[in-house]
Amino acid sequence: MQSSIFRQINYPVPKLILGTRNWGELVDLPEARSQIRTYLEAGGYALELTDNPKALAIAGELLPELTTRDSFQVYFNLPLFRNSAQAQSALNNALSQANLDHFDIVWSNFDIYHLAIDEIVRFMKQNLNSEKLHYFGLHHTAFWQVAILRERLRTEKINLAGLKTNWSLIQRELNKEELKACNYLNLSLVATKPLAMGLLTGKYRFNTPSDSLLARGDSALEKLLTTINASKVEAVSTAASGIGVSPTEVAMAWVLQNPAVSASVINARNTAQLNQIFQSLKLSLPEELLLALDEVGDFD
Repeated sequence: MQSSIFRQINYPVPKLILGTRNWGELVDLPEARSQIRTYLEAGGYALELTDNPKALAIAGELLPELTTRDSFQVYFNLPLFRNSAQAQSALNNALSQANLDHFDIVWSNFDIYHLAIDEIVRFMKQNLNSEKLHYFGLHHTAFWQVAILRERLRTEKINLAGLKTNWSLIQRELNKEELKACNYLNLSLVATKPLAMGLLTGKYRFNTPSDSLLARGDSALEKLLTTINASKVEAVSTAASGIGVSPTEVAMAWVLQNPAVSASVINARNTAQLNQIFQSLKLSLPEELLLALDEVGDFD
């Protein structure tokens, strides 16, 4: 699997990071084991955990039996908290539940309207000094807050790993000017939800699979079911048919070929979906198709 670099910390990262959002809910222990094995065989080496206790427990059981800790990066997605004590408790609990002594990167989402910058800095320094983690990054944070936090942290000699943000042909949290600023600030980007919660795979074009998120009544996915987004799904499916690949491969390749994106977090229901996503690493979309898809995305 190809690797990239988180520029500010000069840290290698695989182009695809294995997410665990579905573990413990839609993905049981045997399937999670199969996913990690498949991911390792494909050359991947980074796992992202959430605060879901079931997923943390599965990771704690599987990681020791499948790979050595020093050869595998483990990230943690810290939820939004309004005080550092709650954040610290969540971080400690995640380490304990996953049976880990540290995380390589913790993605944090602090709102400086509700938590003073000095308190955020103290929290970060405390955990970096105690070696409970190696680096901090930000996720789903308003760009103006990213800029303020980055400059404040630099005075403390803390470099951010990067910014994790929604990025697909249907969803993107950063506009073009903010993307230019990220490049100017040398801030690496990690794309999340690159398939728009499965919408861009085309699985919902004609019906709703009984085992899908939509069938389970996922409200976030339901909000994406608009006429405009349906036209984007059709455009991706048409492009995929034209070059003889799957819509999943086209949608993923569009994300990964953007020079602003260092890596993408992927969440799969099964190893078949995972293998299809891996095919996107082999796909090089021609320039004219990339430009056409950019127009389909229609972002400001």
